[in-house]
Amino acid sequence: MRLLLGAASILGLALFILPVAAEDPPAAPAAAEQPAAPAVEAAAPAPAIPEEVLKLIADTRNPSELDDQELFKRVKKALAYSKDDALPQDLREQLKGMAEAARGELQTRKQAAEQKKTDEQAASDQAAKEQAAAEKAAAAKVKEQADAEKAAAAQAAKEQADAEKAAAAQAAKEQATAAKEQAAAEKAAADKVGKDQAAKDQAAADKLAAEADKAAKEQAAAEKAAADQAAAQNAPVAPAPKPVVTETVPAVPAVVPPVAEVAPATPNTAAKQPLEQAAPAAPAEAVVEVPPPKLVVQAPPVAKIVPPPPPPPPESKPLPQVVVAAPPPPVVAAPSAADAKALDSNIVDPASEKQAQAYLADKSDLAKISDSDLRKRLDAVRELMAANELSRETERAVREKLKTERELLRQRVAEVEAAQQLKNAQAAAANQPPVVPGAAPKAQDQAATTNNTTNNTTINNTNIITVLTPPQQVLQDRRPAERLDLSELQIRIQIFGDAQSNNAYDPSYRDYWRASVERDRAILRRRLIDERHRREAELAREAADDSFEISNEYVPSDRPRRDVFAAEIDYNEMEDVLVAPPRRFSEDASQRYKVEEIATQPKLRNSISRIEIDTIRFGTNEAFIRDEQVGNLDGIAAIIEKIVKKYPTEVFLIEGHTDAPGSAPYNAKLSKLRAESIKRALVSYYVIPAKNLRTVGLGERFLKIPTAEAEPENRRVSIARITPLLTQR
Repeated sequence: MRLLLGAASILGLALFILPVAAEDPPAAPAAAEQPAAPAVEAAAPAPAIPEEVLKLIADTRNPSELDDQELFKRVKKALAYSKDDALPQDLREQLKGMAEAARGELQTRKQAAEQKKTDEQAASDQAAKEQAAAEKAAAAKVKEQADAEKAAAAQAAKEQADAEKAAAAQAAKEQATAAKEQAAAEKAAADKVGKDQAAKDQAAADKLAAEADKAAKEQAAAEKAAADQAAAQNAPVAPAPKPVVTETVPAVPAVVPPVAEVAPATPNTAAKQPLEQAAPAAPAEAVVEVPPPKLVVQAPPVAKIVPPPPPPPPESKPLPQVVVAAPPPPVVAAPSAADAKALDSNIVDPASEKQAQAYLADKSDLAKISDSDLRKRLDAVRELMAANELSRETERAVREKLKTERELLRQRVAEVEAAQQLKNAQAAAANQPPVVPGAAPKAQDQAATTNNTTNNTTINNTNIITVLTPPQQVLQDRRPAERLDLSELQIRIQIFGDAQSNNAYDPSYRDYWRASVERDRAILRRRLIDERHRREAELAREAADDSFEISNEYVPSDRPRRDVFAAEIDYNEMEDVLVAPPRRFSEDASQRYKVEEIATQPKLRNSISRIEIDTIRFGTNEAFIRDEQVGNLDGIAAIIEKIVKKYPTEVFLIEGHTDAPGSAPYNAKLSKLRAESIKRALVSYYVIPAKNLRTVGLGERFLKIPTAEAEPENRRVSIARITPLLTQR
């Protein structure tokens, strides 16, 4: 339409110009031929069209091709020129058409802009409504999820509490039952031995009484015969001398019955004189006086607890080669969601992850690594894991490799210990005192030191039980407990105890092992007490050890602190850790702290060196030490005995720990019981006063390996010297 209007405008302009240009002016008549005509009025000239109008008319661009500014100018100019009366009417109409076309385009654009604005507003409103609806739905979903998580957490907490309560009740019940059964067995054994001994004593008394009656009758008969003979001869007769009665005390076993009684007198047959050897008759005036019989009574020995009698040997059957299967893992309560998130959902540090991957990829031959280097390697890995900056998969892989290398190091330490134990046994067989660096030697059984031939045979045939002796060889050991030293007895009890519940063995063997464990434990307890008395007497005789000097005052030290594992170090390193001064953490040497502060404040904890007593392993929910495990404290106890003898005010802190599964209150209580059991063993079986030991239960607060899973290395007890930091001693 707009093209047609522009073409029409151009056509009109051409029609207007062409007639004017076609009219030629009349030719002027020659002056000679035509006379002058009168003047005629000239026609009016055509109006001139301004150049700007011509430019405007010549702009044939479509209005849609112009921007708003150009359209406004076109409308303004076209309207202005259309009002110029000097212009032809059709040109003015053309200009009006151009103005209207430009104005219509502007109007159309305005309407389109308004429509677009309206559409955008509507779309915005719709988007806002949809967003509000989505946010509302999301909020509802979040609320629903929160309610579900809350309900699940409450249910899980309830189930965990029920499980912990049931586990605690079961553990308490089992411990109570075991203690009751043990007490009943010991009482029954003691009663039986007491009754047997009483019966033997009664039989001996009856026999002695019968012999005394018989001797009295014989004496009376002799006196009567002598009197009759004297009367017949009218001569005084000297009475036969009465026998001097001395008491023969029957042999008393290692353990005497509870009530000690004085045995009746036993006639001394050597003092009796036959009648045919009687003294000749004395003159009547000579009267021989015979002193009354004397009763010699020996003091009864001190009563002791009697172990059960030795069990009968098992039936003669070959011992099968049975692989002792590990017991099924105990059922433990799952860690709380918060603990699992804090421990296993940690932020992964790329540098730590790279270091861990390098450790996993390291295929070094561990046989060529020395013990000290291997220990440093394990310490570095433990420090890496303690930072808790590894991914869960990497952490599990590192834990497995750490466990393998840790067991290798402990195996090496055990081999050294076994070699020393064998050397001591051989020295005992040769009547030579054993030599243990730093520690007091263990008392050897009397039977093992009185007969060299027997001892040598025992050593050669039995190979001496050590920590490296194969269990199948130990299970075939039939020596009496009295012929084993303490360490051998402890190892055998452990292996017998593990095998007695294995159904793969013949019942007769299991019955024998069960009875042997019962008797061996009673003997072991007695020998542990005897060993304590021997150590006490030896410490009293010896002077204080001058090989070390320690200060119970806080003297800041720049020496690095150390956390070591008892199963991975020797005696000298244990002593070095226990006498080490606190590391510098403050220049104030006058401040002192309470036990709880030393145990829980990071700056204080990180200033003292400690020994992890990993030689005592606690099972899940267990807090007691079996008698056969007490010997694993020998090294630590010997050092503490030496320290408290020289420095009686020294104080050592025993810390109990658990792994993450279970509630915090339950773990705190369990860890406290573990620390108390270590203290009880040190006080009962070693020369360590209770005042020198403090205990605290830390539960799961300071994990060696920060994981929410059950980890045996976190179930532990540690010990450290805290005297320089303690406010009260």
